[in-house]
Amino acid sequence: KTSMEKNISDIVVDKERIVQFFYSVIDGLSHYLERGDNIEFTAHQNDVVKITITVSRKLPEEVIPYFYDSQHIYHSQENGRLKFYLARRIAELHHWKLEARNEGESFVISLSISKSALEKRDAILTATTEMFINLVSEALGLDVCSVMLADELTGELKIKGSKGLSDDVVLKTRVKIGDQIAGWVALEGKPLFIEDLNKDPRFGKKSISQYNTRSLLSLPLKLDDKVIGVLNLNNKRSAQPFTAHDYYISLALSDRFSYFIKKVYEGAGTGTDFKQFLTSFENLLSAEKRYSKKGVLAPILVSRILDKLSSTEEEKKTALYVSIIYDLGLMSIDEDIMTKGKLASAEMRSIKVHPYTTIDLLSGFEFSDDVKKAILHHHERYDGTGYPGNLAGEEIPFISRVIAVVDAFCALIEDRPYHAAITKRQALAEIKAGSGSKYDPKVVNALELIFPELPE
Repeated sequence: KTSMEKNISDIVVDKERIVQFFYSVIDGLSHYLERGDNIEFTAHQNDVVKITITVSRKLPEEVIPYFYDSQHIYHSQENGRLKFYLARRIAELHHWKLEARNEGESFVISLSISKSALEKRDAILTATTEMFINLVSEALGLDVCSVMLADELTGELKIKGSKGLSDDVVLKTRVKIGDQIAGWVALEGKPLFIEDLNKDPRFGKKSISQYNTRSLLSLPLKLDDKVIGVLNLNNKRSAQPFTAHDYYISLALSDRFSYFIKKVYEGAGTGTDFKQFLTSFENLLSAEKRYSKKGVLAPILVSRILDKLSSTEEEKKTALYVSIIYDLGLMSIDEDIMTKGKLASAEMRSIKVHPYTTIDLLSGFEFSDDVKKAILHHHERYDGTGYPGNLAGEEIPFISRVIAVVDAFCALIEDRPYHAAITKRQALAEIKAGSGSKYDPKVVNALELIFPELPE
């Protein structure tokens, strides 16, 4: 049973976390309920938004401490009590007040969510930092990563969100500006890419005892020129060291998260602009999880082609970021269409609008016109017969021309509904045949030059 007042304020949360909170509570309660018992949910608002869960049965008194004190978790393996502990941790992450008690013949759980400006801002940062951590870990294949933000009073860096770190590490970690790796990045305001920490005289081997690789990335998060945090990336699932294209992708992602934080600090936590921003952030994360056409080859090809073309650092950063998101719009197309060998004209039209869909997914999140243009025009042809703009030659954005060659090459060497995979050498020959008509001859030539270096 549910009862909810009208016009309750929006609550900014990580949707996955809030679902997990209620799932944990209900799953935990299920271990103590019997057939015929009821659970009632109510919500009302005054100075706070208050959600109450009332169960038509008292729970054992020894269960209640699991909503308050983490030390009890080590004394029980009972699944219901573990679920209550997980719910409490989610409430703590969002700075919600959680209470549980037996009241008469009922058991009551109360969740209070403050609406004050500072607490709302903190809730926004907490929720979206968790989302950003999920995005980065999906994009780069990470087991360990964290975002640290500077305490506004002490200036110390504290972990705001993480993956692969224990609660104890998260709670106890405090880094002064200038100390350790994160403090150095915060002080210098420069990204740090270390391929082998054992060989770096600034930090030393002891700094990575808990990691499975000697390689790491640490990048500043900035409000204009002021560093307000650090993004730390460690432990790729593959146990391989970070690469140059990991570095450029992480730079692009950290730029976008810094942009997001700036919006929050400027007061964008209210109004439709922020809601659109948050929705775009969620769309990007959802798309990244559901759609993974790129594999590992596309970023490798993009990186090496750009090296051959003597591209700038900014072009590399933008192009490698684009290489992992440019076709996210395909996730919205019906799978039946995507697996057909031959498409009707209406179905082909739905395919052709996917660059616009990708941009729409990112509309509140992506600030770079260069990124948007690169995505929009990656299906243009060099002779002007492509879509959506019938652009030709140098009119087509440079990064779009690179992505067009890489996208076509990757498609040719994979099994698709409309063709069987061919060898890399055959794919190269087909790409060369389209040089000057479909593809930029300079990009095709660069692909040919790097071809001997490609992994088997």
